[in-house]
Amino acid sequence: MGPPTLQDVNRYRTHHGTNLGAIFVLERWLFPNMFLESAKGGSELSAVTAYVEAHGVEATRVKWEEHWEKTMTPADWAFLRDTAKATSVRLPIGWFTLGPQYCGGTAFESVSGVYANAWTWVTNYVKAAADHGIGVLLDLHGLPGGANDQEHSGTDYGKSELWENQFFRQRTTEVLVTIAQRVVADPLMRDWVIGLQLVNEAITGAGERGMFGWYDSTLAAIAAVDSTLPCYISDAWNSQATLDYAVNKNYARRKNPLLSSPVVVDIHKYYCFDAWNKSRSPKEIITTVPSDGSEILAVAEREVGTVIGEWSCVLAEETWAKAKPADRAGLIKEFGHAQSQRWEQTLKPVNGGAFFWTAKMQWMDGGEWGFVDQSKKGNLLPATALTFSSERLTEIANQAKAAQLALRARAIAEHVDYWAQNGGGKQMEHWRFEAGYDVGFWDAVTFLGLRQQVDMPGGDVVGFGNLWAGKRLREHVAERGSWDSRWLWEFEHGVKRGIRDVESFIKP
Repeated sequence: MGPPTLQDVNRYRTHHGTNLGAIFVLERWLFPNMFLESAKGGSELSAVTAYVEAHGVEATRVKWEEHWEKTMTPADWAFLRDTAKATSVRLPIGWFTLGPQYCGGTAFESVSGVYANAWTWVTNYVKAAADHGIGVLLDLHGLPGGANDQEHSGTDYGKSELWENQFFRQRTTEVLVTIAQRVVADPLMRDWVIGLQLVNEAITGAGERGMFGWYDSTLAAIAAVDSTLPCYISDAWNSQATLDYAVNKNYARRKNPLLSSPVVVDIHKYYCFDAWNKSRSPKEIITTVPSDGSEILAVAEREVGTVIGEWSCVLAEETWAKAKPADRAGLIKEFGHAQSQRWEQTLKPVNGGAFFWTAKMQWMDGGEWGFVDQSKKGNLLPATALTFSSERLTEIANQAKAAQLALRARAIAEHVDYWAQNGGGKQMEHWRFEAGYDVGFWDAVTFLGLRQQVDMPGGDVVGFGNLWAGKRLREHVAERGSWDSRWLWEFEHGVKRGIRDVESFIKP
């Protein structure tokens, strides 16, 4: 098997990211200047309908394209790379973003002309991100009929009609397949689109309304286009059930990759909306963050990935009422640090990182909702290696290489000794652990420095360790035989141990 490629590193590294929310799917609270007084609600549809009624389709198209063009400036992209140390962005789009031909029979049909060039602007964003070494998760945030009943789904209808409406489900699948086809057809997007998210925040109970069946058919349709493109699915606020589904899907695709692309579960973490968190003090909330995510750790040995697709440093005013105003800034920093460490470090090898909500709004720098504000204040912690100079990264790689033989011997001895005592005398295949160790070790070295080879910041580490080990296992089986051996897991264990040994050299 070959070394990791740039595409591999972009997709499987730990993501220290932010959302670019409300750019292609408007929300009034973030960009009120895009809403005329006549706009009846806070959604994209309300904004665009009001503007079309007042000024016509062509003037609205020009206005919307100006919004897409000017919201993210070259200076913004440079900030993400140089100051925030972002590796990735999550880019919410709507089904309407693909153009007028996808709006027929939906709420956007009468305003579809506004989106004639929208996809071109999405590709412009991917190129701008790529120019700064930043990957893009394409997030289908707005779905026809609504996957949830919130205005961030694109309309103010207050309904989640997607799940019972066959036309809406088929249209959404068609949109997702088209996105996959466009990614595959574009060499730059193939390397820099890190994944495709099928749906954002599916409504509670969607699992009982046909969501998993729709996932089955849609994942298969995308896999027929590209079975390597990671697909992110919403947990519908039921992480355990969705994790079980994703685990089964990832194991099933081992023997039949056309069943699905690699599946990642998107989980959102907020501490400001529910009554329970409003009843607690900031300190009480902060102390629970390091133990949050137990449902993720429960699948720590399974081939599955998760990501925290949205989080923030926002706490409710009811919570702040239980603290002194003078302590607020310090508590926000504690809160941000605790979440950064949890979402991007201690939930590995399942969780592959996190995307803060959000980077841009009319009222910059965004306070506790603002990735820019929180990054400037040092309230967010990127992975340590992302902050290192090129020289320091080279030094770490050289230290790991020099110690490789000794580390390898120790890892193998520990593995053999453990199973000699706990394996019940069974004839195992420890050679698979050795082979896996070599793969994982050199993969981790490659991750650290690959972007440096194309004149970009380095310091990447494997994020989705379990998914990466599973990917390497499939390549191992392709080279060394069938899936019949009961000891294939030894190879995966070796991969993960090799990765850990390299990362042990990453120290401030």
